[in-house]
Amino acid sequence: MGEIVPVKSKEIGSSSIRCPMLTTTNYTVWTMRMKPMLRVNRAWEAIEPGSTNEDMNDLAKALLFQSIPESLILQVGEYKTAKEVWEAIKTRHLGADRVKEARLQTLMSEFDRLKMKDTESIDEFAGKLSEISTKAAALGEKINETKLVKKFLGSVPRKKYIHTVASLEQVLDLKTTCFEDIVGRLKTHIKETMDEIFSITKNNTWDLVDLPNGVKPIGLKWVFKIKTNSDGSINKYKARLVAKGYVQKHGIDFDEVFAPVARIETVRFIIALAASNGWEIHHLDVKTAFLHVELKEIVYVSQPEGFITEENKNKVYKLNKALYGLRQAPRAWNNKLNQILKELNFMKCSKEPSLYQKQENEHLLIVAVYVDDLLVTGTSLDQIVEFKKGMASKFEMSDLGLLTYYLGIEVLQHDKGIIMKQGRYAEKILEEARMRECNAVHIPMDSGLKLLKAEKEKNIDKKEFRRNIGCLRYLLHTRPDLSYSVGILSRYLQEPKESHGAALKQILRYLRGTQSYGLSFTRGTEQGLVGYSESSHNVDEDDGKSTTGHIFYLGDCPITWCTKKQDTIALSSCEAEFMAATEAAKQAIWLQDLLGEVTGNSIERVMLRIDNKSAIALAKNPVFHGRSKHIHKRYHFIRECVENELVDVEHVPGEEQKADILTKALGRIKFKEMRELVGIHDVSRLAKKKMDRGGDGGRRLWYMRNVELDVMRSHINSYLQRDLESSSAAMKHILVVVQHIVDEIKDLLSFLGLLRDRNPPPLPFLVVELPEVQIAVSLISHV
Repeated sequence: MGEIVPVKSKEIGSSSIRCPMLTTTNYTVWTMRMKPMLRVNRAWEAIEPGSTNEDMNDLAKALLFQSIPESLILQVGEYKTAKEVWEAIKTRHLGADRVKEARLQTLMSEFDRLKMKDTESIDEFAGKLSEISTKAAALGEKINETKLVKKFLGSVPRKKYIHTVASLEQVLDLKTTCFEDIVGRLKTHIKETMDEIFSITKNNTWDLVDLPNGVKPIGLKWVFKIKTNSDGSINKYKARLVAKGYVQKHGIDFDEVFAPVARIETVRFIIALAASNGWEIHHLDVKTAFLHVELKEIVYVSQPEGFITEENKNKVYKLNKALYGLRQAPRAWNNKLNQILKELNFMKCSKEPSLYQKQENEHLLIVAVYVDDLLVTGTSLDQIVEFKKGMASKFEMSDLGLLTYYLGIEVLQHDKGIIMKQGRYAEKILEEARMRECNAVHIPMDSGLKLLKAEKEKNIDKKEFRRNIGCLRYLLHTRPDLSYSVGILSRYLQEPKESHGAALKQILRYLRGTQSYGLSFTRGTEQGLVGYSESSHNVDEDDGKSTTGHIFYLGDCPITWCTKKQDTIALSSCEAEFMAATEAAKQAIWLQDLLGEVTGNSIERVMLRIDNKSAIALAKNPVFHGRSKHIHKRYHFIRECVENELVDVEHVPGEEQKADILTKALGRIKFKEMRELVGIHDVSRLAKKKMDRGGDGGRRLWYMRNVELDVMRSHINSYLQRDLESSSAAMKHILVVVQHIVDEIKDLLSFLGLLRDRNPPPLPFLVVELPEVQIAVSLISHV
């Protein structure tokens, strides 16, 4: 508020009065502080109403002169009374305020009128807004970020940028988005749209033509997406020009549309096969895959928003190749890819049309296809490299290296096997459910809980309940421990009640404590198919139907599981187990055929383990009698499989029945035992244990908190460089290797979820001493 100046009062004697100094910006506060000061010194009457007492007048003038700068004293010093001095000061500063207010009004009027010209760049227009904001702040008026953001988005040319602006308004909360962020995102989106148009033009995807009479073009729209890494960090922004295929008519604009993609259980099958044999799995992505495919049909599309010129505004594009969004595009791309893979001597699997295999020189190469993502594994790394070269000669490819992230699933490959988890996705579920900070529980569902339709209970938000259940169902791809509880709640999507909402919250609280859990696929010698079949009789309180559950393993690797309510009512637990065994047998036959076709080897019969001896006897006895004659003939498929020696059934003790966790809610101790038995582990803790066991006793681990990996790189660099100065030149090569290891550690920690801003656990970083460098080089293989 200005400098405080001490003065002595004439009447008070030796006591000091500290006067506030008047500045160009604090006049209002200055007057508020001076009035009581003048009253305390009994001098205010010299100003209001204006006393003729000379001593009082002199005291008031003295106090005023001590409170104003020298430049102002020179302007008002000739006035005789304190009242005249006070009024002169008032006149000068009120006039300055009026000038400032007028300038601010002019500036805000300019702000309101400002519009971006078509010839202006984003940076130029953003600079103008920033300049006005800075000037307004200097005049005491701060333009808040939300107003700047809305002004910016509302002032850009609509015809040119409407697609990007609309996308940003949909995905961002403008109230919390800063001005610099919105400018950067808009520039990024514009760059991505330019890249997409360049790719389309480069591939000769369309020709600009006049629209034939009687033809209605298909509209186009822009879709913007942020691709993230496994740790949730932004990988890249992507803009895709998409056709509005929902307006196409069958038989006119398209014919066949089906295109197979790799099912998630097929992906787990490939990962389990690779882990069992110690193979590497590589990930390839075809850039703008659909733009490589020629169309059989004649299709016209409108011009994309933001790229329409005045002279060609009435023209349309005739497609030579497919665009994303066309109904026939996926099938056309699949046919093209199938043709290329056949040229590379691959054979399509009849049991899984998205899976291809090639056997050459006693080496096996397997490719799984999910639209434009390819997973490649096999016995020979050289063949994988050759396959990459062959695909790169046909398409523009992105070689993503070892598989680390696929369809929201995090994958970590190490020398002892492969880990699959969805930790980041689980965290997202908790965030959207607003339960990220909830208290964790040990089990997803209490063992004594009985859920009903409960028509008398209050309804809960259907949309919220269904959204959470849908998200949890995708999490089941790596979390069979949640299959039963989520499956039970899925039966009440139509009219969810309060009891169902409470059960859902318990699942989310369980998820809160097990975010880092996932599947561990270990390397092993046995690679036979083993299944476990189980049922819980009469578990549904509404209709009395039983629940089927089965899980299959390739060696020790879980590859497929199921929790399902049976279609008909079972009259006994034996009958329920018998029907469950039939469902398991169908899956067993598919897996048996798939494994045999992929590996090219004859597969022994699948072992199916059941804990009900009566059901086993019923499956092995081909004679119809009173205990089985009423069972529908479709459930007798298990008998045929046993008779034809495709499936072998054997008894397993109840405490070893791995499918038990899929058919009933278990108590805390039993649940944790079965979870471990099934193959679900805390993979972050598992990886840390492998690190601790994997090295030599001389290796040192340095634990730190909240340290950036780049800083750690410099620590290792300087630490080694200091010792290397007196060592051999050969050791300098190891420095480069260690720096690569640091990058690997960064990827590993990101995957394990250890690089978190809030309450991170101690992070393992390696400080390498010179005698231990070779151990450091092998660290990643131990992890």
